[in-house]
Order: sequence, then structure tokens, then C-alpha cells
Amino acid sequence: MLEVIIKGNPKEISTLVLALQERRVDTPHETEQMIHEIAGDLNQVFACMSIVDNRTKRIWMESARKNTGLTMKESAVRLGISESYYSMIERGERQQSLDMAFADKISRLFGVSLKYIAEQERSGLSRKDGET
Repeated sequence: MLEVIIKGNPKEISTLVLALQERRVDTPHETEQMIHEIAGDLNQVFACMSIVDNRTKRIWMESARKNTGLTMKESAVRLGISESYYSMIERGERQQSLDMAFADKISRLFGVSLKYIAEQERSGLSRKDGET
């Protein structure tokens, strides 16, 4: 499932989108001018949005980390890796298949069983293959 995250003021974005829908033109010159204005408005809208692909994100891992009260940086330090690498793992960009040694470290750090991790990883894999 792809999720759109709005980083800006939702009211401002709604106003921009409504304004785009209500535009009317009569002449070719007005059409060209409107296209330039719309392009600028759309850039504003897109600048306030980001797309998150939850098919790969390890939501379970983020949840387990937050339940222990740890930040990404604290988790990374305790796991002996960099914060950026930890972040990539949590987002599903690295360690697409968690190796057992790393899964064991996560299990001990977050207080979850290896069985739980395996189940979550398995459900994530089937979701990635089956959902669009």
C-alpha cells in the first residue's frame, strides 16, 4: 500500500487543489498562462507531500523500538551499527532478509521473540509479493 504523507498545512494544500479544479479559460493565451500557474501550484502541493511505501517498511520493528523507548540512534549504538544503516533496515532498504545473528540482537534489544520477528518478516514478505 502506498501512503501519501502531507508535511505541510493540509488546509493550504486543500485550497490549492480546489483552486486548480475551479479554473476556467477562454483564450489560448489564458490557457498558456493557466498552465504555468498550475505548474507552480502543483509544485507547491508536491513539495508538501512525500510517498511512503509501506510494503517494505518494517512497521513491527519501529513499533518494537518505540515500545522500548529507544530512538533510532540509541538502537543503532546498542546494535553496533550506524544510525543511517539502522534507519535503512527499519525502512526495509537493507537486510531485506534479516540474518539470524542480527535478528537475535534485535530480539534481545527490543524484548521480542525470534518467533515474533520471523512471523513479522514472513507476513511482510507475503504482503510485498501479494499487495499492489
